[in-house]
Amino acid sequence: MNHCLIFGVNNYHRSAGAHRIASHLRVQGWDAEVVDFTVRWPIEKLKELAKSRITSQTKFFGFSFIFNRVPLEEIAVEFISWMKETYPHIILIGGGQAFMTEKFQSLDYYVVGYGEYGLDALLQYLFSNGEQPKFDESLTATYTKTKIITTLHKYPAHPLPDAIIKYEDRDFYVQHEFGQIEFSRGCKFSCAFCNFPILGVKGDYTRDQESVYEQLMHNYDKYGIENYTIADETFNDYTDKITKFADVVDRLPWKPFMASFIRADLLVSRKKDREELLRMGVTAHYYGVETFNEKAGKYIGKGMNPDKLKEGLIEVKDFFKKNVGHRYKGTIALIAGLPGETKESLEKTKQWIKDHWRDQIVAPNVLEIHKPIPGARNSALDNDYEKLGYREINLDEETMIKRLGDIVDHEVFDIKVGEKAGFSWANNDMDIYDAIKWTSDIGHKVFNVGGIDIRKPAALNLAQLYCDDQGNPLDLDSRIMLSQSKYEKTLGPNFQILVDRYIDKKLSL
Repeated sequence: MNHCLIFGVNNYHRSAGAHRIASHLRVQGWDAEVVDFTVRWPIEKLKELAKSRITSQTKFFGFSFIFNRVPLEEIAVEFISWMKETYPHIILIGGGQAFMTEKFQSLDYYVVGYGEYGLDALLQYLFSNGEQPKFDESLTATYTKTKIITTLHKYPAHPLPDAIIKYEDRDFYVQHEFGQIEFSRGCKFSCAFCNFPILGVKGDYTRDQESVYEQLMHNYDKYGIENYTIADETFNDYTDKITKFADVVDRLPWKPFMASFIRADLLVSRKKDREELLRMGVTAHYYGVETFNEKAGKYIGKGMNPDKLKEGLIEVKDFFKKNVGHRYKGTIALIAGLPGETKESLEKTKQWIKDHWRDQIVAPNVLEIHKPIPGARNSALDNDYEKLGYREINLDEETMIKRLGDIVDHEVFDIKVGEKAGFSWANNDMDIYDAIKWTSDIGHKVFNVGGIDIRKPAALNLAQLYCDDQGNPLDLDSRIMLSQSKYEKTLGPNFQILVDRYIDKKLSL
């Protein structure tokens, strides 16, 4: 039996992508094992694991990345480089929704996007005398030695009715962990700042009901998994979809708690959706509002009147709090610096948050602009930033101290020029310094009461492995109560206890 190891290159979560690909390969007869929390492993133990797993049947090592953000990536770079040098006969394959950069040139191949069928073509080519896959020669020649497959048009895996994720005993899931699930692929919207690979979809891209039921029951019966994060780019894109899967949840012997990306203007406009989300247990919402400036909203494709949107969000919050109390978590995501946004409109937004949303969560972000990559999926804003009045500026320490003062070393100022967060920018209304200052103020002023930071973790972050002093994941209500009482910027040493235990179990196999 062909064997592979798939590493989830992530930090505080299990890797949904790694487990999805492993589930897909097992159906085809592969022995596919997932290794989670890769960047939390000591490098020597990763090497020990690799040595213990490699046999004559080991065909490849896979690495699943989350977008273009790799926390503690140095560990991944070092491990992949070591693998390439130590076991040159084993193929190294990376994959994720975004094209990874030259830091991972030790990878032999990289599959961009939903990768099931692109990976199938690659594996057939490598190990079954299949035809050569459709490599993206332009990306490979320009940016990396790694051979790249972009799947969006060449090997589309959307829709995928049976995108099931089934965990195994050797995944060592423990009680109160969250699972990951997707109900559809792609987004019917095309927001101007978004570079997700599948936008503007039409028709039904949803999962099969029985596939969803099978996944939920399998993971519940074997591992007691009750709660989930939803991977869909927009879960509430249309009402029939929510109803379809709420009907599945009605068949379960328990009521799950689910966290998802929710389009706020649709939830405001369609009151039936609230009832259906409630029936399904989707009560932790991450609203990509982005702006309450009307001009900026229209540009990005979110043109609801800001006053109507604000009133509707308060109504939505009251509805869910009335029905599920503290099990409602509403996160408003905002972007400082969108076209048309001004410093004055940002200050008005800050005041509204203070008056009406301080009991919930806000996720403020600084606008990222990336120079377009030929052949990659670039956002409309990336392609047109110069036409929109943006220009590149330099960040220097003297100006940072002068403009930002004591927040220069604050975590908010995690802006790096280049591959991760785009370039530093300015337009006629503001510059990146103003945006950084505003995002910092959201935390330091709006959510600071009597010297106490009352911010809460974002809705989706409840799935992170908050643990007790023994490294055991907290149950849902305990997590929520923790998030009600204090703001946890990191999960800290308790989480590492769980990871260390996981590592020991993996190495004992």
